[in-house]
Amino acid sequence: MDVETICKTATGNFALEIVQKTSSAIKEKHIVPMLRLAVVLYGENRRDDYQKLMQELRTLIQGVGDLKQRNHLLGEWVLVSSYGDFPCIERMAEKYEEAVRLLTGPSQAVLPTDPYMFDCPSLIHVFHNRLGEANKAADALDRALATYTAITRGHGSGASDLFRGELCYLRGQMEEAEEYAYKAMYEAECKGQLSIRFGAALLLGRVAIIRSNSKELNRAIDYLNHAAAEATERSITSICRCVDVVQSILMCHLGEQQISADWIKNGKWNVGTMDPARLMVLYVYVSYLSANKEYSRALSVISHGLRECDRLHCLSIKLYLYLCQTNVYLMQDKPDLAAESFIHCLKLSVPDDFVAVYHRYLDRLERIFPHPKLQPYRGAIERIKKNCARLLPQKKPLFLQQDLLTEREYEVAMLAAKGNRNKEIAEILNVSENTVKTHLKSAFSKLSIDRRSQLIKLLT
Repeated sequence: MDVETICKTATGNFALEIVQKTSSAIKEKHIVPMLRLAVVLYGENRRDDYQKLMQELRTLIQGVGDLKQRNHLLGEWVLVSSYGDFPCIERMAEKYEEAVRLLTGPSQAVLPTDPYMFDCPSLIHVFHNRLGEANKAADALDRALATYTAITRGHGSGASDLFRGELCYLRGQMEEAEEYAYKAMYEAECKGQLSIRFGAALLLGRVAIIRSNSKELNRAIDYLNHAAAEATERSITSICRCVDVVQSILMCHLGEQQISADWIKNGKWNVGTMDPARLMVLYVYVSYLSANKEYSRALSVISHGLRECDRLHCLSIKLYLYLCQTNVYLMQDKPDLAAESFIHCLKLSVPDDFVAVYHRYLDRLERIFPHPKLQPYRGAIERIKKNCARLLPQKKPLFLQQDLLTEREYEVAMLAAKGNRNKEIAEILNVSENTVKTHLKSAFSKLSIDRRSQLIKLLT
């Protein structure tokens, strides 16, 4: 196997081993493959090794005699060096423009088939890093990708639409979110951008869950499975975990954390230095721990995740983690701590009008809305309640219209479908857990189902 082939397939520790064992003379002959290894090192959170290799390659490029070749290689180097400015898309865009002026042809250091932003299926988690400036980030990403996709033969295609779609979703603009998701799906499919296709499928699934539309949810899952099958055909093994993450997040939104991927539930993943993709895994893990009443472990993992969010300026996952923390404190019957945690949620969501994040938790959050600590935020809370109410289905499901369920059975079923456990439903409705179990058993029998995840299919 030649050097270029090895560098194309190297990951993790193997990439670092190649860099350390390769002489400067060989690196000089294979600068572009070495730049690809630099990208791998950055993606594996080996930032010091990435910087060291980049400095060495810059020196080697300066020694290239042919001016045209030297400029092209310098353009490749500048393009890869843009990762050093992550997650500031404005500074990354400046590097893209500089690379354009130097490159004499399409980049070989970044290939169209490479995972965009290291397989993270949510770009709002990648590029939303300044409060109140989500719209500016969307505009900056539009401009940056116009240049970037041109010099990388389509790498990142669909990313801008995916980001805007996620932005619409968080603001409760479901029709717009769906439209952007389909645009992202089409663009990504045309250019072979699998991770962006996964992100579009995730967005479509989340919209379907908000709408309680099982047909749309099944379609989103079909899109995901189709993309996963293509990844298998192309032997892209690194993408498999991205599929697991997307599926597990959808299960969390359905209140079926137990169906999450085993490697996530077992904590068999790196909880050290994080990136946005791993933080999404951490969110699923926290949801699973909370559902299993492992509250102390959940709070510990949340604390670690919040620190990493601060380091990465990852505001949207930070919002989700604080919401998980609020939920855990409510489960522990600690309203004071829950209120304090919810204040963090408000500070992270209000500047960009992110309201849909509360849709799943609204019923249990109602318990702390009257809390004295939340008095200064009364206006924001009312807007959240109003906007979340707008997202609820306006028409009663057919099975309720036909009097298959009583009003109370339907109420319990709806709360269960949103992910509430029996104890939480009992607290919300001020009834006993046995009463909740009785209503659920009756509802399941009348609807001919045997699990909570099937409730979502009957809400339209």
